Amino acid sequence: MKLKNLAILGLSLSLAQFAVAQDLESILDEGSKASKIVKSPAASVKTTPLAQAMKKVIGTPNSEQNIFLRNIENAEWEKATLQFSNAFEGTSFQKSSNGRALMGYAQFMAGLPVTGVQTLFMANNPKEINTTLREEWQKAAPADHFAWTLAQIQWEQAWETVFGEATELRVKTAEALSSNKNLEQLQKLSAQAPANSKEKALIDWQLVIAYSLNDQADRAAKLLASLMKTSYPPVSKDLMQITAARLLFQNGYFDASIKYYEKVAKDSDYWTESQEEIGWAYIRKGEPNNAMAVSRSLVTSALNNQVSPEAFFVNSLSQLKVCDYSGVTETLQAFPKRFKERTKALEAMSKEPATDDVNNGIALLKSKKIEVQDLGKTAKNLPRRFAHDERLFQFAQAQKHLEDEAAVAEKLYAKSLALTGLQGSFEKLKQNTLQRSQMAKTAAYGRVKELAKTEVEETKEILRKLHIVEAELIQQVSIADKIAKNAKGNDSKKGVTGYKGVAETVSFPADDEVWFDELSNYRVDVKKACTVKR
Repeated sequence: MKLKNLAILGLSLSLAQFAVAQDLESILDEGSKASKIVKSPAASVKTTPLAQAMKKVIGTPNSEQNIFLRNIENAEWEKATLQFSNAFEGTSFQKSSNGRALMGYAQFMAGLPVTGVQTLFMANNPKEINTTLREEWQKAAPADHFAWTLAQIQWEQAWETVFGEATELRVKTAEALSSNKNLEQLQKLSAQAPANSKEKALIDWQLVIAYSLNDQADRAAKLLASLMKTSYPPVSKDLMQITAARLLFQNGYFDASIKYYEKVAKDSDYWTESQEEIGWAYIRKGEPNNAMAVSRSLVTSALNNQVSPEAFFVNSLSQLKVCDYSGVTETLQAFPKRFKERTKALEAMSKEPATDDVNNGIALLKSKKIEVQDLGKTAKNLPRRFAHDERLFQFAQAQKHLEDEAAVAEKLYAKSLALTGLQGSFEKLKQNTLQRSQMAKTAAYGRVKELAKTEVEETKEILRKLHIVEAELIQQVSIADKIAKNAKGNDSKKGVTGYKGVAETVSFPADDEVWFDELSNYRVDVKKACTVKR
């Protein structure tokens, strides 16, 4: 009898232990493997500082919350994002600052960084966010993370206690670059930014532009000189050189401006622009022969897709001023051959930019900053400034990141279909991310349309000016004899440019063969007045 009672008691104890093990299944890896638990209880339970901290904040977790905490412990962020609603829907924790921050962190780590930051900023009181959770956010989203420039958030001073001044400046700088901040606001941001920092360099570059537009060339020049020495150049060195040259030109320092224009590297995307503007500096100095020498390089067919229509205007005007009437005629005839078909194509692009060449170009911009040579043969079918337009690059980068996020959201939505009650929230998440990625794509196309439209307008304006040159040509030819008579006997030379000495001057027997070393090394000698050939 005693043996029977002991057997029953033993069976009861075994059943009780089995029931407890079943209840603890969400905590223990293998509740049935009692022997292993006895040997090493800690070995079967994995935990992390974040999971421990959140368990203390939540209090006594229920089974669904235990599953969520377990997802965090295993760094299964997609599962954690899917489980959050099941665990906390309708609780006070869900809408608390810690709840917003935890949900945002799970989204961020699951591959939804922009959505995660936006969820975080729904927290009403950032100071209430748990210290461990703050530290995890600081590690995951440093100040240079792209999410800070893409997330649609409103920065408040309380967030500085969570992320620090560097992130605050990054957010405010991104806002300043995407909107038309006035001079006073930019000055305030510049004063707030740490010296020799990336954020200060970006803000100060905007200040250089703002000062230039407000006729404060001295301030712009001083700031630009500082930017040329910074460890974090906001734009390319060549763009800063050409900007310095423009400031000098704008204020009548033509010789000094030419020196800065000449610092632009010959392999730079800005070289042809610098050469055009050197030509204008020589014309303003009254040296049309030097302008001819410079512009001769630009109108060669070797630079077909890199030169603006203005190069032809500079060339024809300088030819007219030295009475090279046959040269003017040739330039006027060459202009429509060079730009007629291109202008038609750009006009079409300004209405419908979604071409294969544009898509391939944007795909390159998604991966890195590019130069014209990276575009290859497609460059001839794209706006001239496509490769180095900063706004287009930013739009392409935003498109890349938001498309990546939309792909993750779609993946989460597909997984949510297997879970009851989650389809609605994840359908909304998917639609929001898809909408934002589409907006970024539209913005990139919109910028291409702007670039194409601007180039078309430039071409039409230069065409109008060339008609004026043509009219002046006809008038001068009609009185050519008188001009030649006045010039008779005056053989003094006006000057030369485009080469550094006789040893560096290059010449070729045929004009239709152009070597790259020949460009910008032409020499033009003319007399003070015109030598007329009928």
